[in-house]
Amino acid sequence: MSDSSSRSHRFDRYRSHAPKRPPFKSAVGATVLLGIPLVLIGLMSDLSGLVLLVPPIGASAALVIGAPELPLSQPRNVILGHFAGIVTGIIGGLLAPGSLAAGGIAGALAFLMMLLMRSAHSPGVATAIMLVMLPTSTIWLTSIEILLCAVLVTLVCWFIHRVRQVPYPAYWW
Repeated sequence: MSDSSSRSHRFDRYRSHAPKRPPFKSAVGATVLLGIPLVLIGLMSDLSGLVLLVPPIGASAALVIGAPELPLSQPRNVILGHFAGIVTGIIGGLLAPGSLAAGGIAGALAFLMMLLMRSAHSPGVATAIMLVMLPTSTIWLTSIEILLCAVLVTLVCWFIHRVRQVPYPAYWW
């Protein structure tokens, strides 16, 4: 066996096992579809003067559009996941507003709540952390907005998948 061939076998275990890149047309299509709920919420933000388009909601929309079959993307998980983040984020924000350590604790406790409720949704962890970082005067309104946006994202993505004839959701609750 040649020296270069034995080297290539030695490094085979380091090759990527990531999924293949989607065709360009599919990637552009998914991007456009993701833009629908994000732009809709952004327009609602612009018209209302409320900050509705926050990073955890964008992450939720990306999960539901990009991987509708995953448990993380199911309506129950999206809504209860953000709810868990809201509960722990409010508590953390009221007890230690602006504390990064409290944000970490709130995020971890949100994840615990999600697991106990059988509704893991990673953007809900971001919701908890974000709420702790906000001024206490805005926590309550922002919490309501996030929960409403989680429901809106679920419904808009459900409609998009329905039109595309993509099976979603696997279960509602």
